[in-house]
Amino acid sequence: MLAGNAGSMSGGRLAWRSALVGGAVAGPAGAVAGATKTLPMRAMAGAGAVRGLATGGPAEAIEVDEASFGPKVMQSKLPVVLDCYADWCGPCKSLEPILKKAVGEYKGKLVLAKLDTDKNPQLAQALQIKSLPTVLAVYQGKLVHHFVGSQSEAQVKEFLQNVVKMTGAGQPQPGEGGASAIEAAEGLMDQVDQALEAGNVANDEIVPVLKELADVQPNKDEKDREVKDRFEKVRVRALVGLGQLALKDGNVSDANALVKMLESSYKQHLQEPVVASFVRAVSFAETAGDVSSDELGDLEARRADLSSEERFKFAQSLVSQKRYEEAIDEALTLLKKDRAFQDEAAKKLLLEIFELLGPKDDLVKAARRRMASILLV
Repeated sequence: MLAGNAGSMSGGRLAWRSALVGGAVAGPAGAVAGATKTLPMRAMAGAGAVRGLATGGPAEAIEVDEASFGPKVMQSKLPVVLDCYADWCGPCKSLEPILKKAVGEYKGKLVLAKLDTDKNPQLAQALQIKSLPTVLAVYQGKLVHHFVGSQSEAQVKEFLQNVVKMTGAGQPQPGEGGASAIEAAEGLMDQVDQALEAGNVANDEIVPVLKELADVQPNKDEKDREVKDRFEKVRVRALVGLGQLALKDGNVSDANALVKMLESSYKQHLQEPVVASFVRAVSFAETAGDVSSDELGDLEARRADLSSEERFKFAQSLVSQKRYEEAIDEALTLLKKDRAFQDEAAKKLLLEIFELLGPKDDLVKAARRRMASILLV
């Protein structure tokens, strides 16, 4: 049980891991024996770019929940400072800017994450959160330090200094001090993912790094199949990252070219959730590409009087713009008014949206209930 205003806990394996929803979370991939090679020079140039993403300004916190806690916290290659809070908690709001400023000073060597205990009560209970705010420092699946209650800026800085000492976060980055090449590549990719999620990094900073990672390879004399597979997964993640940025910028042709590359070179990864979601997003974007901005505006203005064909095209366009709630509404309207349209095209579109967003998304849960009520009539 976490108690007291500040203090450290033993670095033993977290007892609450098995209590997470969905079962125990696998720990971070261990170092592969004998993998002591350094990254190629081109990848190290990318590593420098990623470390340069953090300028020492306030850190951006990533929000975690029961589904993402494993990969974002337990399996993070970097120490994670987890801020457990609730919207009604005044001291939590006062602590947040202090944490952001203090973590930001470590320029990417620490990850700041937030957990809303009201929205994730099972996880909060598993973590034995009794008072707010509670801040946990987690590294390689271990709780290394924590504090409970309000803290001054000086106290928070001292806390982080202890975290750095305990975890070695201030030591040379992977690939600079003899760490394995694959750990360097995976750690680099994790930093890129975190920067993308925070959304505070310019494309001209992140794209060169992703291009380096999309081309990173083990040494030619590498024999370990596991190491080769892990390098391949990094390349796939980097290609998806490049594609997602292309979609965000409206470069559908570039995103489609990356899909074709994945289909030709990495077929075995196409069913992985992140890859499959990206491929579907490109498909939606290509469909919407036939709709000009003027036509889209016209469809939106006539929303109440659209034909079935127009409404279906409108719903697809909304998906490509990530206006998922509106897209679901239009598809459900079409399903109710013209269920047989193009062999139940509205139902198929809804199922694609559900798969794109994932079963735990609140929009999906509500839309499934609405769809069921329509289909059962």
